[in-house]
Amino acid sequence: MEPIVKEGVLFEILGGTYEEFTVGYECVNTDGELKLVQTVATHSHHASLRSIGVYNGPIHDILATGGADDTVHLYDLRCRKECGILSNHSGTVTCVRFTPDGSHLISASEDGSIAIFKVGSWFMEKVWPKAHKGMGVLHLSIHPSGKMAFSIGADKTLRTWNLVKGRPAYTVNLSGKVNRPEIVEWSLCGEYYGIVNDNSLDIYAIETAKVIHSLKVGSRISCVTFIQEGKVCIGDWSGCITCYSFKSNEKLWELKEGTIRLKALSSFENYLISVDGQGLISVYDLSSKKPKKKTSYPTSCRITCITVSKLMSEEDRPKKKQKIIDYSNLIKVENKERKIRFEDEAPREESISDVVCFPKSQKWIVKSINP
Repeated sequence: MEPIVKEGVLFEILGGTYEEFTVGYECVNTDGELKLVQTVATHSHHASLRSIGVYNGPIHDILATGGADDTVHLYDLRCRKECGILSNHSGTVTCVRFTPDGSHLISASEDGSIAIFKVGSWFMEKVWPKAHKGMGVLHLSIHPSGKMAFSIGADKTLRTWNLVKGRPAYTVNLSGKVNRPEIVEWSLCGEYYGIVNDNSLDIYAIETAKVIHSLKVGSRISCVTFIQEGKVCIGDWSGCITCYSFKSNEKLWELKEGTIRLKALSSFENYLISVDGQGLISVYDLSSKKPKKKTSYPTSCRITCITVSKLMSEEDRPKKKQKIIDYSNLIKVENKERKIRFEDEAPREESISDVVCFPKSQKWIVKSINP
């Protein structure tokens, strides 16, 4: 099913909430005025959501959400349908990330494991059950090349994973260097990465693996996002957003419109999206020297994580010859060996109920339908 790309829609903000919902809001440009319109509200998880990831490609538009119910839920954004559940973890899913080419999904958990799934068949190709000596995996970030990834664990180590050969590469002990290693993020160019250390973001050069700058803010850091032109935006517990040029250690600007803790930051082209602890989504225009707030939306829910999706028309998509997977044929089954609860292109059985999501009144309505 081809998605309906509405005129004036710039992007869609998708988020997970503490109230167990996945929500979405389209950013619509109407005669130069931006407005957020709700598009998604689905209650699939049975505990709070902790991580969310999206891939927009020539064939697939897939959303993955990880929660405290130990599961990863998958959605086909092109036809607005839930298409499966991955249940290989036995602890809170702390991070879900797609590789840049959309070929694989990587998930991490508080149970200490990291798993890699093949997109489409969702076969679990690799799992490291004790990625951080059995301690929880706090965060994971994939290099823009898709060839390696970093993970931060409760054992206070930074581990590098070779995604080409599917094996660990090396480990760096952060004890004594970082008091509270919770977030690791790659820059857009892939030549630098940042590790959060309480109220500072330590910027490392990949060539030397040494800190080139420590970017400090006034309060404990809660979220980080790298943006274009060698810049990074930092959100903290005091509700402040600070932007640095991480190569020169120059503070470019600072935004503080309240005292509520920032929960998540994301970016899309020349726009910055922020969410605070009360669920207020704000969109800023980054084209000027100091960002201007273009619109905001009080969601009335506690959003824990966000991502940004761009649904393209068929004409705008890059051409790529690949087998198209019909998600409408996916049904939920139990596979104990692989611990994946659905199968691709399996025949329908009357005894198995299918979970269907469809747009109605600007929301995803989720129902269990018995054929």
